[in-house]
Amino acid sequence: MGITKRSGSPNWYWQKTIDHKKHRLTTNLPRNTYSKTQAKKLMAPYIKEYLEKIREPLLMENSKDLKVSTMLALYLKDKKREWSQSTKANYPRVCKNFRDYFESSTLLHTLWLSDRSGTKNLHDWKKLRYQHDVVETTINTELDVIKSAYNHIKDNYAIYKLGKELNKSHWKSLREIEPDQPDRSIELDDFFKIFFALPPHAQNIVWFSLIGLGVRKLNVTSLNYNQIKGDKIEFWVKSKKKRRINNQIVSGKIHNVPITEDVYNLLSGQKLYFETEENHQARVQCLNLTGTGNLYFETEENHQARVQCLNLTGTGNLFLYNGKPFKDPKKTWSNTQKKLGITRIGKNNKPTHKYTIHGVRHTAGSIIGVELGDDYSQRALGHTTMQVTRNYNKKDMQMKVIGMKKIQEVVHKWTQSNNTNNDLDEKSQKTGGCLGTRTPDPLGVKKNTQ
Repeated sequence: MGITKRSGSPNWYWQKTIDHKKHRLTTNLPRNTYSKTQAKKLMAPYIKEYLEKIREPLLMENSKDLKVSTMLALYLKDKKREWSQSTKANYPRVCKNFRDYFESSTLLHTLWLSDRSGTKNLHDWKKLRYQHDVVETTINTELDVIKSAYNHIKDNYAIYKLGKELNKSHWKSLREIEPDQPDRSIELDDFFKIFFALPPHAQNIVWFSLIGLGVRKLNVTSLNYNQIKGDKIEFWVKSKKKRRINNQIVSGKIHNVPITEDVYNLLSGQKLYFETEENHQARVQCLNLTGTGNLYFETEENHQARVQCLNLTGTGNLFLYNGKPFKDPKKTWSNTQKKLGITRIGKNNKPTHKYTIHGVRHTAGSIIGVELGDDYSQRALGHTTMQVTRNYNKKDMQMKVIGMKKIQEVVHKWTQSNNTNNDLDEKSQKTGGCLGTRTPDPLGVKKNTQ
């Protein structure tokens, strides 16, 4: 609320809600203080002092100091069995980085101290992460890990009685403002360049992820024959939201992907059906634009190599590498881009791969969003909210061009259905207006043909 006063009262006061608690501060201001600006200026130092006091971590009674390394070790020990595979791959690494930085002597209550306190704290840790060119999103994700560890110890280990208690306002003040997410979808020209250069075992994963409505990497690599239910494939997607399935409360949901002709051809070991740019250009020269011609099939050599990386026995995991389940195509995907020169400037001004493997999912979502709309894209990708789906469809300019064409189409239909010989239509045809034939643009403005 800020600084205010009741109607008819000469007394100003400050009031604000922090962590669902109302805080109110009143001071004895001079009698001639009538404007809100004067009251705000006079109360500023008192408000600042009061905020520092309530935000300072409170010392708990009969407390026993706890080391950061001990807190992280207990957190990993208790929670590791409950995590998904992706969490198991990331959280232990983040906890290890925290333990290496804070060492074994840093006490938990020093995390909130200022960067001028002389002890290792989260403020200094953030500065170090920025020096290593770590982005704001990654910093916030790592802060969530240590926050989860702190809350776990606070809720389950009352015997420790943490040296100092941190509330929501402390963690919120540490978070960084994240920039808008860039478009992570892959241009189709770059996608097929990367795809044809991938080894056969990685082609299976990437192609299924694209044609399977952008299925996540973890779901594809762990795909098992038990998940095939008739004409669909069931994927289990973990989420924070709890649901009741078969009288059991679970954290997650089932995401179904239909088995189309393309999916069946891939999983049954048949040749893939697509066309290269070189073949397309050669084929177009042989067409009179009334026929279709023959499309390009993958080579027999690549087909045989790719089939050897598929499990066609009917049991176990479908995608293999050297006879074992293929775990992660991330390294193969990035190395292939570097060989092709599809790179961008990354950390320490060093070239790195331009697209992530998760960009295949963004590509599928972007194609569906542009062609059919965000509603279809949300259902196809299995998102709970539209806000997440919009991050997958960044083709704003294409959507604007489609919208402008629709407006033009509706206007033309209206003019044709009404009196097309009126003065407005004749004038526009003579002058090259919006409803008539356009004249050459003397400024040379380029049309957007997306």
